[in-house]
Amino acid sequence: MKPALKLLIAFLLLLSSSSLNAQYYAENHSYQINGNNLHLYLESQFPFGTGICDFFDTCSVELLNDTIFANVIYDISGIHFDQYCTDYDTIEFSISDGFYTLVINNITIDYDSAYNLDTVLQTTVTFQNLAVSLQSLSINDQLSIYPNPAKEFFDIRATNEVRIKYIELFDIRGNSVKTFDRKTRRIDIHDIGSGTYILKISIDDRFITKMIVVE
Repeated sequence: MKPALKLLIAFLLLLSSSSLNAQYYAENHSYQINGNNLHLYLESQFPFGTGICDFFDTCSVELLNDTIFANVIYDISGIHFDQYCTDYDTIEFSISDGFYTLVINNITIDYDSAYNLDTVLQTTVTFQNLAVSLQSLSINDQLSIYPNPAKEFFDIRATNEVRIKYIELFDIRGNSVKTFDRKTRRIDIHDIGSGTYILKISIDDRFITKMIVVE
């Protein structure tokens, strides 16, 4: 049975036709999750405005293989510059049981060409009724990637207790880019374009993911 993805979030606004000329600022966050009923509480800080912002526009959720992409879109047209503000949003959707990589994409739209805006300062994601595997977290602490960001290569550093089964690199859209032998510890990326990638490392009956930036 294919994973069923249902987006239960209400749209506050629809993107107008002028969005074609909008400026976009994106920031990516990747999390490993385990469960089926996903409730995300997002707290996003902006470097402008006062009090609680009303910038949330819409959200689209897409499931590709075992990666969930949640694109959270903020419309900051006509805002007043002052102190930073914080916006609170909730996203709810259902998926089949299993392990997933959740990628949060913050997309900020600016229709006001007179302003030069920075991206969202920070997004904090809280899960409800959805616990990250403590066993996976323990393994995650025993494995590191260096350097990151990287240009020509990066190394996988793991303790002797970590038994890697396979290694695969995905782009931010969930497409497989490269696979590597399980014994490989120096990952060659000289022929990969710059951007953000997701490294998936299978260990026994579970996996961990690492966000990799290629310069």
